[in-house]
Amino acid sequence: MIQHEPLTLVKSPVPGVDPLVSSADPVMGVWWADRSRGYLDRDAATSIKRYGTSAPHRKGELGKWVFTPEGQGVRLQHFTGSGSDSPAAALIDFFSTWEGRPWADPHGPAFLGQLVQHWRLDPCLIVRLVLDNVAPAERLEWTTYAIATDGSTLAVTSWDHATPGRHDLLVFNKQVGQGVEDSGAGVGGPVLRTTAADPPASVLPTDPILGVWIADATDSSPRARQDVALPGTAGRKLRFEAAGDGVREEHIAGAEVATSVTSFFHRFDGSEYPRSDTAAMTERVASWKIDPYLMIRRIGTQDRRSTWSLYAIAVDGSSMAVTSWDERTPYDQHIQVFRKEPRRS
Repeated sequence: MIQHEPLTLVKSPVPGVDPLVSSADPVMGVWWADRSRGYLDRDAATSIKRYGTSAPHRKGELGKWVFTPEGQGVRLQHFTGSGSDSPAAALIDFFSTWEGRPWADPHGPAFLGQLVQHWRLDPCLIVRLVLDNVAPAERLEWTTYAIATDGSTLAVTSWDHATPGRHDLLVFNKQVGQGVEDSGAGVGGPVLRTTAADPPASVLPTDPILGVWIADATDSSPRARQDVALPGTAGRKLRFEAAGDGVREEHIAGAEVATSVTSFFHRFDGSEYPRSDTAAMTERVASWKIDPYLMIRRIGTQDRRSTWSLYAIAVDGSSMAVTSWDERTPYDQHIQVFRKEPRRS
């Protein structure tokens, strides 16, 4: 068996991460790119229409991804081609554990001189961060792997650390009993977390999410209607305040409204807590703080998980993108952009 030695640079552990993986996890196996869905917005000269058109991939640029359990981690391989023309050799090939330890990629030229970190929050959501291999390490790119509830679809959302409102979205379909390779990986029950809850991640006065954020309806994108501003978002505010061992999130309907219409409490340990603002408290909230620039929330009912939300903050702290999706359709995303309200003296 190949022995993998991690680098000595270790990020502080993220509470609530469950790195145990197996061949039964839904992400494991072979995934083929679906060029009829998705988009590339990160490098566009102007913000593109995210829905209604396919991503502008060139022929052969994107083919399949393969996730394979290996030791205590996972090997991820990227191939070009679209079927029988897919080459035997991977374009990118690297190993990583999923508890946040940084790993170098000695194979893929796209990652030379960089570090890759992964966190497995849930069988249906993995987070990746790419950093420069310099001191201090600079965050370059964030990525999430979101798997549909039925295990059939993988949505890969990525953004540059400086511009969280500009996403690339790649969509893949699971290969089960089809194509040149028949992978049974990912079929069956995934490995669920069995360890006790971790102490929650600390909230610091310097955390950039704290304060008031005002919706920018022109840069926000509703599901399937990129050219229409989200209804009711003009002037909408989010307010985040430190509260005990977590953060209180309040939704405010407009600029002239002082009281909140919705309120969440985030304790960043990945455990589920009753949502107190719903009838009979039937919904439960789980939250993770990956680092000061990325917070993740899951809201679900008692019998099924429902929606995920990413709170991604630009490196200068001036903007925040809140991306949400139903776990059944992770490729169908709301993207709401907010601007930080200056602190009043």
